[in-house]
Parts: sequence; C-alpha cells; structure tokens
Amino acid sequence: MTAANTRAGGISFTGCEPMIPAPGPNIAPNATGIPNVANYFCCGGNEQNLMTIRTSTISTGIILGATGTHSAQMMPVQGSGKYFIQGSPATRLGDMSMTNNCNAPGTQIAPGQTKYFINA
Repeated sequence: MTAANTRAGGISFTGCEPMIPAPGPNIAPNATGIPNVANYFCCGGNEQNLMTIRTSTISTGIILGATGTHSAQMMPVQGSGKYFIQGSPATRLGDMSMTNNCNAPGTQIAPGQTKYFINA
C-alpha cells in the first residue's frame, strides 16, 4: 500500500545529483508544493497530483548543479493510474520525480500522512 502525498509533510529524495565540483544529495519537502487542488484536503494537507510543482529543493552546501542551478523546482513524473484528482493522477509514496530543474531523478521516501492509501 502506498500513502497519498499531501502538503502536510513528507519528502522526495535524490541520492546523487550531478553537482560541480562534487555530486551530492537533494531533497524536496512536500510543504513547498504549490497547492493546485485547493478544495481537497487529506489528513490536514492539500492532496497532491502530477500538476503539483514544488518550488524549491534543498541541496547540500553551496555547490551548483551541472546546469548551473541550485535548489530549483521539483516536478513529479509518476502517479496513480486509477485515481485522479481534478483530471491529473494523484502522487504517492514511492513515485518518481525530477529534481533541481530535471537535473536528477528522485523518489518520494517519506509519507505526507499514514492514514490514506492509494493502491493503484
């Protein structure tokens, strides 16, 4: 079972982002997501779907990404195949994303809540 993503908590993680001068990790907190579904709440936070963009990520140190960006946006690329919120697939724990303006792939590793699950 996979927990639904909400703006209440959780993070997406990229283990090794191509950085100059050395690669490093990158995280994207769910709380930085722009709530594009303003009228649907789940366990205290706005439900998130594929159209939810997290405006900033957290990179380690002050090094820049290979494209010259640091702590840029994160966009989800995978969602539920059966559960849609306002026409877009809902995102869940374990879904893939692209962080720091598509510098590296990441995955949702910490749930935003633990009571509501999307199985498909």
